[in-house]
Amino acid sequence: MFLTPEMGAQQKTIGQTGGSSPEIKCLVCSVVYTKFTTIKQHMRSQHRLDLDSLCKDMSYYKQVRLINYIRYLILESRCPFCDETSLSDISEHLLTHCNITSLSHERYNDDRYLFPALDNDFMLCCLKDVEGEEVVVIPEDIT
Repeated sequence: MFLTPEMGAQQKTIGQTGGSSPEIKCLVCSVVYTKFTTIKQHMRSQHRLDLDSLCKDMSYYKQVRLINYIRYLILESRCPFCDETSLSDISEHLLTHCNITSLSHERYNDDRYLFPALDNDFMLCCLKDVEGEEVVVIPEDIT
C-alpha cells in the first residue's frame, strides 16, 4: 500500500479541522481528503475499491444508494461485497477481494439507502449523473 505525495499532503484523519474545504471521508477507513479524485485514488490503492467502476453508468440516485449501502454495512462491521459479518478489520478483509469493480444492484436496491449513513457526507455532493453532468447538492449545515 502506498500514498502518493499528493495524497499525503491532503490526507487528514477524522477529527482534524482546519480550512474551509469540505472533507470527503473514505468509504472504508477514517481517512479524509479534500478532493474527490484523491479519495477515489486512496480507495483504489489502499482498499482495492474502484468507485468509478462501481458507479459506471449509474444514475445519481443509484450511486447514492450504493455509497450509503457500503457505509451502512461498514459501520456494522459487515462486508458489502460478500456475506462476511463481525469483521474486526474490514480494511484487511477487503484486500481478500481482488479489485472490487462491481456489486449486484439487488444488494442495495432499497430506498432506505437514499438516506445518508454519514452526517454531512460530502462524497454524495461530488457525484455526477450518468450523462456526466454534476448534480448540485447543497449540504445542510446542522452545526
